[in-house]
Amino acid sequence: AMGEGVAGWVAQNRKVRVNASAALDVARRFSPEENLEFTTVTAVPVIHCAETVGVLAAYNTSYQGTTEHQLHLLNILAEHAAAAIQNVRRAERDRHLAFTDPLTGLANSRFLIRELDRYTGPQFAGKGVGVVMLDLDGFKAVNDNNGHLVGDELLRNVALRLQELTDPRD
Repeated sequence: AMGEGVAGWVAQNRKVRVNASAALDVARRFSPEENLEFTTVTAVPVIHCAETVGVLAAYNTSYQGTTEHQLHLLNILAEHAAAAIQNVRRAERDRHLAFTDPLTGLANSRFLIRELDRYTGPQFAGKGVGVVMLDLDGFKAVNDNNGHLVGDELLRNVALRLQELTDPRD
């Protein structure tokens, strides 16, 4: 948790802790059965832009502690980890954008085609699949008479109602 133990302190304060006592940390063993005792911990924040996305902590079993060279390597690893985390976040956001209508937040036609391909595959042979089509009668008149902002609001309300009426997996 933020502020808890050495890693939590580093995450909260965005500052490096070098050779802190491992006794200050929350978990000093990987499992109760292990006899491996940690003596010190060095933790560096994993920061991308202005956001702390994690902490990289290295525990020592010897009393030598972390050297300057090792600290330099941890900082390099933290920079690479931050970039990798951001890349994963971007990929997830892009995937979400590719399969979601930005106005309603509902799945779009790309998602529908992908799911239909999946549900008509051999692993679903003999199982039923239902598809529901919805048409809003008079929707063009709403746009023409009241403007596209009102039409957009109507679509968002319909989408919200559909989400309320269906299972999240649907």
